Amino acid sequence: MTDHEDNSLDLLFAAARANPPVLSGDRIALLEQQALDAQPFEPVWRRAVAVIGGLPGLGGLVASVVLGLWIGVASPDVIGLQVDALLGADSELLQSVDFGWEQDEG
Repeated sequence: MTDHEDNSLDLLFAAARANPPVLSGDRIALLEQQALDAQPFEPVWRRAVAVIGGLPGLGGLVASVVLGLWIGVASPDVIGLQVDALLGADSELLQSVDFGWEQDEG
C-alpha cells in the first residue's frame, strides 16, 4: 500500500469514530426480544434435575427421602424388628450395642 491509501483509510476510520451509529431504544428492545425468542425452551423439571446432578443425583435423593420417611414413620420397635430380621435375631452385633429401646418397667 502506498502512503496515499494509508491516509485515506485513516480518514475513513476517523470519520467513522466521529459519528458512531446509535440504535434507538425500540430497536434495542426488538433485538433483545428476537434473541430471547431464538433461545431453545427447556422445561423447568429438566433444569431442576440438572441442578440436582442428573439422574444419579435424583436417584440418590429419592432413596434418601424414602429412607427418611421410613425411619420417621416407623416406630423404634418396628425398626428393631426389621434390623433383627436383617441381621439375624441372635446377631453378636445386636447383643454388643445398646440401642436404648428397652425401658425398665419397674
